[in-house]
Amino acid sequence: MDATAAGSRQPSQSETIKNPISTSIGKDEVNIAKTSPHSSAPKVINGRGLITTSGTVVTGHGTNFQSQLRTDNAILAGVSTANNKTREEMRVITMVLSPISISLSSAFSNDLKNPTPFTFINKPRDIHKEHATKAQMAKEEQEAIESQAMGFYWPFTTTPINY
Repeated sequence: MDATAAGSRQPSQSETIKNPISTSIGKDEVNIAKTSPHSSAPKVINGRGLITTSGTVVTGHGTNFQSQLRTDNAILAGVSTANNKTREEMRVITMVLSPISISLSSAFSNDLKNPTPFTFINKPRDIHKEHATKAQMAKEEQEAIESQAMGFYWPFTTTPINY
């Protein structure tokens, strides 16, 4: 099964080399530059179902957010503007509350009153943080083992034992 069939969209050669993706996030704008078709650029994945919003609360229709989305993923949706055009906006997911409810870092510029398709981008892995966390856990586990072992031998008593 190719990536398109699995619900993800790969950028075309022209998108990858020439055009960075410019996406609105609240009051800020973020550019996700893609420099090579072989780069580890984020994948835009089609979401299951449709969404509506009220402020920072997203309600899903035919969704299963708990199996598809995670905290710190980015969600993208087409938002209607004042001149009846649609602009894609991106927001960060702060909480996945249920299969049909998530919370966003900030509201879209206009609420999505009609059920709207969405896409999302998974948060990139922080390999250095993962390794540091794993090393810290191993250290704490070793310290726990050593402290339990000391409980059998420590403290020594200076009082002679009479048999």
